[in-house]
Amino acid sequence: MHAQKTLLIVDDQPGVRRLLYEIFKGDFCIEEAASGAEALEKLQRITPSLVLLDMNMPGLSGLQTLEKIRDMDIEVPVVMVTASGETENVKKAEQLGVKDYLCKPFDIEKVRRLAKEYIK
Repeated sequence: MHAQKTLLIVDDQPGVRRLLYEIFKGDFCIEEAASGAEALEKLQRITPSLVLLDMNMPGLSGLQTLEKIRDMDIEVPVVMVTASGETENVKKAEQLGVKDYLCKPFDIEKVRRLAKEYIK
């Protein structure tokens, strides 16, 4: 059996992290971060197979966190989680190599499909 893949969920809302945890708990080893800073700290210790990153967080925004992840030269697929389709942020995120987007509220099957697509 191969080692279980790790999924890093970054969202400032505990309810969102809990929902995503429940969706993936059987499939992946789950790491959670409540902020961009916490995510960056975890990324110094772990290399996840996928990062689900909230676009709008206090402190470091999802985009700022993504920029720092790229600066760290960590090759990890990132899927942005957003409550709004802010086109300016979407363009910037795409320039930073975001793989896809999830809009809140989630379609659970779409979330599962996306994760499996990026974690092969």
